[in-house]
Amino acid sequence: MVSTRTLRERIFQTCAFEVIGIACVTPLFMAVYGGHASESLTLMVAISVAVMIWAPIYGFVFDRIEARKTQRIASDRPARIRVLHAVLYELTSVSVTLPLAMAVGGLTFGQAVGMNIWLTLFYVGYAFAFFLAYDRLRPVQVTS
Repeated sequence: MVSTRTLRERIFQTCAFEVIGIACVTPLFMAVYGGHASESLTLMVAISVAVMIWAPIYGFVFDRIEARKTQRIASDRPARIRVLHAVLYELTSVSVTLPLAMAVGGLTFGQAVGMNIWLTLFYVGYAFAFFLAYDRLRPVQVTS
C-alpha cells in the first residue's frame, strides 16, 4: 500500500493554505471591488471556510485515486500532475464560491463570475507553488 497524508495532516495543510491565501487576496479584492476592509475580509473568510471544508475531501480523494492508479505518494507527484491537481481543485471550488459571493458578498452574477475568474487564476498559481513548497517542507511519511 502506498502511503498518503493523514486526515490530521491534510487539515493542517488546508488551514495553512487558506490563511496565507486570505492574507494575499483580501487586499486584491478591496482594490478591484472597492469594498471596505471588514466587508472584504468577511467575504474572503466565508469563501475560505467553504473551500476549507472542500479541500481536505478533494485532497484525500485525489491522493487515493492517484495512489491506486500510479502506486506513487503525493509528495513524489510530477509537475504535470501537480498542474492537474491545482486546476481541478480550483474548478471544483467554483461550484461553492460563486453562489456564496452572491449571497454573502452581495455581488451580481457578473461580478461573482469575474471575482471567481481572478481568484481562480490567482489560486491556480498559488496552489501549485504552495503544495510544491509544502511537499518539500513536510514530505509524506512512508509507512511499511
